[in-house]
Amino acid sequence: EDDIARGGVAGAGADDGVILVDTMRDGWWGRALEAAIREVTDKPVTTIINTNSHRPHSGNNPLFAKEGVVVVAHEQTRSRLQDRDNFQGANAQHLPQTTFRDRLTLMRGKERIDLHYFGPSNTDGDAWVVFPSRRIMHVGDIVKVDEMFEIILADGGSGVAYGQTMERALATIKDVDLIVAGHIADDNAPPTLKWSELGAYRKKADVLVDVVRKAMASTDNVDAVVSIVRADDRFSHYDPGHVSDAVRALFTELAAARPSSRGLGREAFSLPGALLASRR
Repeated sequence: EDDIARGGVAGAGADDGVILVDTMRDGWWGRALEAAIREVTDKPVTTIINTNSHRPHSGNNPLFAKEGVVVVAHEQTRSRLQDRDNFQGANAQHLPQTTFRDRLTLMRGKERIDLHYFGPSNTDGDAWVVFPSRRIMHVGDIVKVDEMFEIILADGGSGVAYGQTMERALATIKDVDLIVAGHIADDNAPPTLKWSELGAYRKKADVLVDVVRKAMASTDNVDAVVSIVRADDRFSHYDPGHVSDAVRALFTELAAARPSSRGLGREAFSLPGALLASRR
């Protein structure tokens, strides 16, 4: 079959063309991806699925989203993409036209594709893309092979919710053997992992949250928390910079959720509305 899996991008051959999951960063990556597709098939790209709003996943939408090509993404991904500089002006026509909130099914039979959203993780619009007949799933940036996961708070990502999101996916999705990830630590390694490895990745998310919480109980200094986590053997084999980034994002998220006892504002305690009004 006309299937492609290169550099975190997946393509599946259908009767009338290629379904492309992510389009890579704009520039020479687009030409390289186009060449990779032509090595496998001469069929045109008919459908694009953007798994999130980051440029490495949508940068070449203008190259591949020719007239008649359907672009699909989660509603939050479209919302964020329309604010990106590479989707302004004439390029706005290459934004996703079809969006979904929780689930969407494209096509039927052996060509069926199921798109799921289970909650925030890397961003607030991460799509889980399942090809049931092929028993393959693309997860974008939700999972990074042999690497620490990434939490992009500016795009609605959540380290606290990461494990819960993955748990919902594990409980819902069935009959998948191979997972394609959006990024890999080693450019020479295949961007894939087995379904059985996803559970371990989900546990890693919970462990990181637990370790950061415990470190924050002993210090309010983010650099100290980063040092504590990086010294933990369970994270020592990951890129130190990626571990630091994940810890800093989690620290920010957890610190923002702490109750504040400063001042006598509404966040400190509740007063009857009339009394609040009389004190203004």
